[in-house]
Amino acid sequence: MRYRPEIDGLRAIAVLPVVLFHADIPAFSGGYIGVDVFFVISGYLMSILILEGMRDGSFSLLGFYERRARRILPALFTVMICCIPFAWLWMQPSQLEEFAKSLITVSLFASNFQFWQESGYFTADAELKPLLHTWSLAVEEQYYLVIPLVTLAFWRFGQTRFLALLVTVAAGSFLLCEWGWRNAPDFNFYFTATRVWELLIGAICGVILTNRTIAPNQAFAAAGLALVVIPVFWFDSSTPFPSLYALLPVIGTGCVILFAGERTMAAQVLSHRWLVGIGLISYSIYLWHQPLFAFTRLRLFDEPSTGLMLLLSLASVMLAYASWRWVEQPFRRHDARFFSSRRMALGASVMTIGLLSAVGAMGVLNDGVPERAMVSGRTYAEMGLSEKLALNFGLHSDCEFAFTLSTHCRTHENPELVLWGDSYAMHLAPALLASRPDIRMVQHTMSACSPVVGGALINKSYPMASSRRCIQFNDQVFDWIKGNPGIETVVLSSAFAILSAEIYHRDGRVTHTLQHEWVRQALSRTIDTLKQLGKEVVLVSPAPANGIDLGACLAKAAMLGLSQTHCDFKRSDIIPFVRTRFEFATDMASQIPVVMLADLICDGGPCRTRIGDIFIYRDNAHLSAEGSAYLGATHDFYRLVKDAKVGEQ
Repeated sequence: MRYRPEIDGLRAIAVLPVVLFHADIPAFSGGYIGVDVFFVISGYLMSILILEGMRDGSFSLLGFYERRARRILPALFTVMICCIPFAWLWMQPSQLEEFAKSLITVSLFASNFQFWQESGYFTADAELKPLLHTWSLAVEEQYYLVIPLVTLAFWRFGQTRFLALLVTVAAGSFLLCEWGWRNAPDFNFYFTATRVWELLIGAICGVILTNRTIAPNQAFAAAGLALVVIPVFWFDSSTPFPSLYALLPVIGTGCVILFAGERTMAAQVLSHRWLVGIGLISYSIYLWHQPLFAFTRLRLFDEPSTGLMLLLSLASVMLAYASWRWVEQPFRRHDARFFSSRRMALGASVMTIGLLSAVGAMGVLNDGVPERAMVSGRTYAEMGLSEKLALNFGLHSDCEFAFTLSTHCRTHENPELVLWGDSYAMHLAPALLASRPDIRMVQHTMSACSPVVGGALINKSYPMASSRRCIQFNDQVFDWIKGNPGIETVVLSSAFAILSAEIYHRDGRVTHTLQHEWVRQALSRTIDTLKQLGKEVVLVSPAPANGIDLGACLAKAAMLGLSQTHCDFKRSDIIPFVRTRFEFATDMASQIPVVMLADLICDGGPCRTRIGDIFIYRDNAHLSAEGSAYLGATHDFYRLVKDAKVGEQ
């Protein structure tokens, strides 16, 4: 295989934006497209490797898999092993259990399945997963398992038919990807089936270049490089991805591969020795950066500063050089002591996979080892931190996903009060119950679904299918209330994320502007109808929040034995997102009574996040079950709701 320095330069252009994106450097909001560039490069190099080996008779499956193992596993295993002690010291049991599971799935190149199930790539908790980035390695390895077999099976039918097969499969994968971002965005992001078209674009380039010479082209090469670079600064986490947008970096990479010959300006830029040097160690840079960032965020209370993240980015380059020189290179050269033969290399790989999987299994089977002693001298289990940070579903987890008449979601056969809204309504149920143990209440809640009839938010995390479910849910709740004359009070509560999102309407329209006014009018119509039916309607605002995960902050403070006021914050620290919701509640106060949770949590001073051993919050803005109950009992929340008056907050 002829060495092309511009390909290593292109690797540098791919990996640096990924690192800076994960470092939260604002200018690199689309840096995640570097992974797609890697996919195309990998598809190209693997096709060249396989086809040239087949042409000269040197290709063997075992040789191919050995080469992949020597290339990928030593550095990966080194990083995984280095992560284990820090995970043990700094992770909560639920986090350690997920990390332990990732030791298994990463070792088996199936981590993309795990991370798909756990969370989205762009969510806040994703930043705390040290091995999250290995999802792309899993996709590549799954591809590597199949592509040599497909090539061996179909190459004999001729280049034209083989190329047609690759194009057909790539087209099918791309169409699935286009369906996926609209209907199953997390599945779409992580799964090989919706990503393989990117690898196949590279493979198609490899097939073309194996059998013909493509003349260098200045314009196409420059355009290709531009298509790779521009999305780094243009795209952001709201861009549907992968989707039609992914064609820019993917096609751009293909153009560089095909047309960036030695005499083109693009090749000369990419062949600069600094870029080539970074490209040579790009795999190790990619491996090291995410654990460094994740463990820093796990250990610190506040979001790391930009300066610190840039230093960590530099540290990932330094660690990458060390692992490239003393781990990657010796194993790839076949001169590593004890692993010079194929049998030794593959045997050592299997043994290490087994050991890492065994360590992971121990962590999973022991539920993240809550018996570990913390810096405070007490164990996680003794402090009951798992229970304090548990999801607060309100009355029951049955009350979360859809409209239900489950007995778990009511306290009496004939309820007189209904709690209606999203997860910010759910977390109020313990407050109501603690203030009035004999309350006759029913809970109708669905996460991310504001109690606004006729419309729902739609975005990357909540696609059209989710919006439709929300509209149907609110219709069912509204009809149920109208059909139950025993209901006297309707308590509405929500984060009203719909105020800052696109709105999907019942008739299928999606509107992008005037969200505040539409939501206000829609909510007013609902309130007017309920009033006409003789119902008292009360709105409860979200809890104050300062933008950090207060539950994690409280857990860390308890683990380190710090002051119980360590995570408290001032009213002036409340983030603009929450202030906007407070303003919306104030606007509604001219029509219905409004209860402001900030008046309870920040009463006469700082916003309290912990009272004694009681955690008020479980995450960035949701009340814990015990925190909600404490506020309810302390402030007689039921009476507060029942006595609330129009114009008073």
